[in-house]
Amino acid sequence: MQAAIEPVSPVPDVWLTSCWGYDPATWGCVGFTYESERRNYLDNSTDGSLFAVYVTGNPARPESAGMHGNVVGIMEMSRTTGFAEDFIAPEQLARMHAQISAGKWRYSVKVRRAWRIVPEEWTAVAEVAPLSYRPGLGRHISRRGVRLHPSEAERMLRFTLEEVDVFGGPVAPVSRVHTATAPPGPAR
Repeated sequence: MQAAIEPVSPVPDVWLTSCWGYDPATWGCVGFTYESERRNYLDNSTDGSLFAVYVTGNPARPESAGMHGNVVGIMEMSRTTGFAEDFIAPEQLARMHAQISAGKWRYSVKVRRAWRIVPEEWTAVAEVAPLSYRPGLGRHISRRGVRLHPSEAERMLRFTLEEVDVFGGPVAPVSRVHTATAPPGPAR
């Protein structure tokens, strides 16, 4: 069992984003299409803020089918910025460019640590974040991220989490299972 993680603040700074899948070992960043969207996130978030990730549908990613519509992971963000190619494994980068127009999600912020929610606890995003998520906001959430209401942030941190490797970062500890009794905070 992973040692308890100290909270960053009484109310954790948790944001919501969507992706076509969830594999921090090959995708170690959150990307924004425009530099102004990345700047907005950085100006309005704190060091060590978290992104909860829900998976959207993509026919080109059949391996993500069971994840569709569910919150499946949480990522701790650094303040390190760069471009997608700095934080994404070459095979994923090639796949990204083959499936979407080049340049999308290019302005990136590096993930410091990441956790996968155990599959038996994957929950529909509308159930976990009913105040911040609603149909029709998906594109906005995927492009800019949305800060969660404090009650939703607390709910996100109740899942059983398994720490996973992050591309370009340190290898996750061998003892990876963590029941969130305190919000994941900056690595110490």
